Order: sequence, then structure tokens, then C-alpha cells
Amino acid sequence: MAKTTLQVIQSIEDEARKIKKIYDEKIEASRKEIEAKLAEDEVIFDHETEVRISELKEKQTEELNNAEEILTHSIETTNIKREQALKERKDELVRQIVQEVVNRYGD
Repeated sequence: MAKTTLQVIQSIEDEARKIKKIYDEKIEASRKEIEAKLAEDEVIFDHETEVRISELKEKQTEELNNAEEILTHSIETTNIKREQALKERKDELVRQIVQEVVNRYGD
């Protein structure tokens, strides 16, 4: 017996449903695979970000310590130069005062 047109159409629809189901399953499997890969990439990215932040903090701390050392050295050098300048100026002022006293009351 020959298939009727309705049976042929139903057969085609059944095949189409099977194909659609297969594609839906593949799509779902792909979606799950992509989600898993994204989750994995997120973990990797978070770890790499934490490592980079840690490295940058360490570098920043080192640079801050170096800057503090430079500043401390600069302050010490400035204080020494200031004290030397004051001492030299003091000696000069004492000489000038002594000379003035000698000039006024000396001879």
C-alpha cells in the first residue's frame, strides 16, 4: 500500500522533530560547555588579577620605601648643610662683633 500524503507529511514532521531535538541537545551541550569554559576563564582571570595586584602592591611598597629613604637622606643632608652654614655665619658674626668692639673701644 502506498503511503498517503498525510502519512508522508507526518513522517517528514517526525524526522524534523528528531532533527530539531538533536540540534537542541547540541545547542544545550554547547551552552553548558561555553558556560563551563567561561567559569574556568573567570577563575583564571581572577587569580591572574590577584597576582598582578599583589605584584603592583609590592612594587609600590618598594618604591615608597625608596622614596622615604631618599627623603630621609635629603633631610639629613639639608640639616647638616644648614648647621654648617649657621656655624660659619655664627663665626663670621662673632668676628664682626669683636672687630666692631675693638674699633669702638679698642685702641
